[in-house]
Amino acid sequence: MSRKPATVEHLERLVDWAGGHAAFCRQTGILPPNLCAYLGGTKSISWERLRRANEHVFGCPPAFLPVIEGYDLRANGFPSPRTLPQTAGLYALYDSAMRLLYCGKAKSLRTEVNQTLRRCAKGIKTWPGQGSPRFGDLAAYLSAYRIVRGDRTFLHDAEALVLHLAVNNTLNTNKGHFKRIG
Repeated sequence: MSRKPATVEHLERLVDWAGGHAAFCRQTGILPPNLCAYLGGTKSISWERLRRANEHVFGCPPAFLPVIEGYDLRANGFPSPRTLPQTAGLYALYDSAMRLLYCGKAKSLRTEVNQTLRRCAKGIKTWPGQGSPRFGDLAAYLSAYRIVRGDRTFLHDAEALVLHLAVNNTLNTNKGHFKRIG
């Protein structure tokens, strides 16, 4: 007895989750004869087609996944490497009243957040003779979100959207401009 290919085994489970052959064909647009051929092993289904069938049955995966939300920087210090990964994403720094101070995009969340916390926060008025405070002095909370799907333009436009929604309330010098218009 031979072992079924992983694609056929996965497709069988996917058909069950969809509610049977007819429901699966309605949801995915795969014709019943093709489904029978895929399941029988006489025709192979591509990984791309199987991925699209997954999306039809379960829906598209979210574009953002929260890494940390409302992390208390003052009580816990900088997040551990396991908590804040080296992946692309968006991050936000908040003051002690949870007002948005700064929003940024990052190729590496851990590196960029660390650099931003050391950066001077321009635009803050201090007593004469004192320098500008650093974001690490002002920020009390951190939220970070990993980008699951999308390209660099998507990451840039997601940051621009946040900056447009929080206009004039952040310490960002860049107020966000969309790369994709239309």
